[in-house]
Amino acid sequence: MEQGSIQERKLALAQLVRRESMENQMKMKQREQIFYDPAMEIHGYEPSAPVGQLPENHLKGFQFRMILAVLLFAAFLLCDANGQPIGQYSATDVAGFITEDTLGLSTDHPDLSGLEALLDFEK
Repeated sequence: MEQGSIQERKLALAQLVRRESMENQMKMKQREQIFYDPAMEIHGYEPSAPVGQLPENHLKGFQFRMILAVLLFAAFLLCDANGQPIGQYSATDVAGFITEDTLGLSTDHPDLSGLEALLDFEK
């Protein structure tokens, strides 16, 4: 009796594995169709540009960030040249904040305990 139940469990497991394998194959075929057929409409989605071409405004976000960065840098240089503070900080203070070594990893820093701790951590 016990031998029969073991065989039934093995048969059920084999059927389950076959069924999952078939489902995975069907899912893979569907994904391949979506990936290799760019003209295929995906749930109402239609590509805005032909395949292989980027839309004309694909760099808008980067351009905006780059212009903002250039303007901030120019404002920093202008404040530094005129000696005007940026808020409550001078340009020298801001430069110090940028170059400040908050982790204590600088090699010219007299106290290298932070760097030594990290080097010991890797061992």
